[in-house]
Amino acid sequence: MSAFDGQIETIDGHIEGVGGGRIRGWVWAPQTPDDPLIVTASRAGTILGAARADIYRPDLEAHGKRGGFCGFALPIDQDAAFLAHQGAEAGGGDGVEIAVQRLVKGELTRRTTWRTLTADEAAALGESADAGAAGAAKSAFGAMDRLDEVAIAGWCYASQAVHAEGPLVLDLLIDNVWADTTVAASPGWGEAIRGRLRGAPALPSRMRFRFRTPLWLKDGRAHAVTVAVKGADGAVIDRATNIRLPLAETDRGEGFALPPLVPVAAGVEPPADGPQRGEYERWIEAHETLPPPRAVAAEITLLVETRQGRRGDAALAATRESLGAQGITADLVAYGPRARQTLREAISATAGDYFALVTAGDRLADGALARLGAAAAGDPGAALLYSDDDRLDALGIRRRPRFKTAYCPDRALTDDLFSGLTLIRADAVRRALQTAPNVIDGASLALKVARAVGPSAIRHVPMVLAHRAMEEAAPLPGRTAFVAALLAAEAAAAEGPAPLVVDGADRRIVWPLPEARPSVAAIIPTRDGAALFEPLVTALLAQEGADRLAITIVDNRSEEKETFAAFGRLTADPRVRVMRVDEPFNFSRLNNLAVAASEGDILLFVNNDIAKPQPGLLDEMVRQAMRPDVGAVGARLAYADGTNQHCGVGLGIGGVGSHLLKGHADLGRADHGRFRHVQTMSAVTAALLAMRRDVFETVGGFDEALAVAYNDVDLCLKVGAAGYRVLYTPHAAAYHLESQSRGLDKSAEKRARLDAEKAVMIARWGARLLHDPAISPNHTLASRDLRPAIGARNVAAPADAAIAAAE
Repeated sequence: MSAFDGQIETIDGHIEGVGGGRIRGWVWAPQTPDDPLIVTASRAGTILGAARADIYRPDLEAHGKRGGFCGFALPIDQDAAFLAHQGAEAGGGDGVEIAVQRLVKGELTRRTTWRTLTADEAAALGESADAGAAGAAKSAFGAMDRLDEVAIAGWCYASQAVHAEGPLVLDLLIDNVWADTTVAASPGWGEAIRGRLRGAPALPSRMRFRFRTPLWLKDGRAHAVTVAVKGADGAVIDRATNIRLPLAETDRGEGFALPPLVPVAAGVEPPADGPQRGEYERWIEAHETLPPPRAVAAEITLLVETRQGRRGDAALAATRESLGAQGITADLVAYGPRARQTLREAISATAGDYFALVTAGDRLADGALARLGAAAAGDPGAALLYSDDDRLDALGIRRRPRFKTAYCPDRALTDDLFSGLTLIRADAVRRALQTAPNVIDGASLALKVARAVGPSAIRHVPMVLAHRAMEEAAPLPGRTAFVAALLAAEAAAAEGPAPLVVDGADRRIVWPLPEARPSVAAIIPTRDGAALFEPLVTALLAQEGADRLAITIVDNRSEEKETFAAFGRLTADPRVRVMRVDEPFNFSRLNNLAVAASEGDILLFVNNDIAKPQPGLLDEMVRQAMRPDVGAVGARLAYADGTNQHCGVGLGIGGVGSHLLKGHADLGRADHGRFRHVQTMSAVTAALLAMRRDVFETVGGFDEALAVAYNDVDLCLKVGAAGYRVLYTPHAAAYHLESQSRGLDKSAEKRARLDAEKAVMIARWGARLLHDPAISPNHTLASRDLRPAIGARNVAAPADAAIAAAE
């Protein structure tokens, strides 16, 4: 059976409720559990809505239903339901059909009918359709008639009621994520007259809309394009249209390589990444309910960075206007070209307890300074506090929230972690000005203070306290030189070599190695699978630095003659040996035995189904693992189709942890480009993991009670508990053909073993699994995709507790 013939042999699921504009339930395909399902509802040939069935449900996990990731909440588009209702009355049938599709390598199969709603369920849906009819006067309908590399355009009808209230504002949605906003324009008088002569009614009136096609849409991938009315109902004017725009010839890579994290067009304009349509609005309604603190004793000076440009005065005025809704008195001092004074001069001319940093054009959320001031007053050990932010589109609508994580020293060096609103204690600022290098802007000041005070004095306040302009000014050209000078000064003070700071689409830090390059012991467990491990070993031996590499292949009861022939070919190289272990499979024990029997300063654990390690992988992982504060290093891994397999493990997802953004087609844009940067994680996969031997021995190695699952998560948590950091680096990349030799956990016996290992983890680590510093408290644990947490997470960061105490 072909992957795209549209037929799913067995569908297991249940519709649990219809109402409130949604169809809720769960569904999965037992024969193909690894492929996520898309659920659609249609009536009279019209699609009413679609949703991905991957919401985590602990009750379903307990019954072996796709690890619990098979729930869905399918929103019903009210306008589409109304049109379907009209079509049904005209003889198109009134059954509401629920169908499912598999998502295979980023492509959808044809729909397979699952079931038709019962009469009672259809009646509940009919009430939604009637509600759509009642509100039809505020709806708009139309179609896209142009969708190409230049423009996305079309027409729409709107009622007199909409015209009376103002222009019709439309949102462009790419894969159900907001990308742009425009205003629909009424047709010219010539078209209006021709319409009258043809007998067209005067109302509703036909209007045109046009969006410029985003450059990042030209990536060779399939995308769903939708146009929706901006408003409470968010009416979709037409069903989603799928488009695949080819890459420009200059963008095509040569040979077989991982998709780039930074596409050529990525720096041209902001990418479309963020919450699905309506999610952020619901998050705002659920979370932004508390008033700011009533009184804050701290004296705060707002330092506003200005740039040259014709809109500079207006940008500064927008920031100044927002200062009036802070609930406290604060001075505003501008610096930069338009203010005709430097940052140093602005600081020297002011006094107070704290400095708050923003960029001209950014608007402070109501009470933002009061909230940060209260958090600082309640936490005397805090020297720097940074907050979350979002973007304002051309109409002043809040978009693209940036929910940040706990402070990460690596990411702060290469990413703009302190964007938006940051509060710094005045004495820490003045000390930073007394040493080299000289700060050039607010971002460099925040970074210099952060490096000086250390992680223990830095707090993340998980509140959206700044609304930033959509069009962000380019970073100052001296930022990379500043980072290089800062790290060089630190290295000189420590009497060690300075790292190399590489400029480019993203800044990269290449950390130095000791004069005597460390030796590496790579360990690859396998049971047969010569077609997997032989090219892997060959590729590792060709890596830079492989002259100090020794590879141990742990043979766990192989039987195939092709396997032993491959062993013979590989061991002709003195750097390769085979170690036979005739025991039942236990990943932890196999690796522990191999570590004890090997030599090497660095241990490199490699699954046999890792493929095509990219150039520089070994060098990058060794450099990171040799840093004194780093205990383990994980790599960026992709599936064979290029979608993401691993960029770090998020604790608490699925009960213990799960790979973040698993299956994501565009990791480079995900979560504001966060995973283009080296960063601290709570855990990474042992499918490709490097660590120093002394760290491995200190924490006791892998726990052999965890034979298959979670042993890598447990190891990383022990590394963290011992005071080391766990890193993810995107600069070490490979493919992972996951579980190809051992298979997935589908049998009842394997399921029982998985449940037992999960119970061990929960008993051992408890609440630690629910408090992952690498996941924002504003992100849900019910999804791998870093979606907003609409409900309570029961997670309070230290800064949150300080605010609550102040109130």
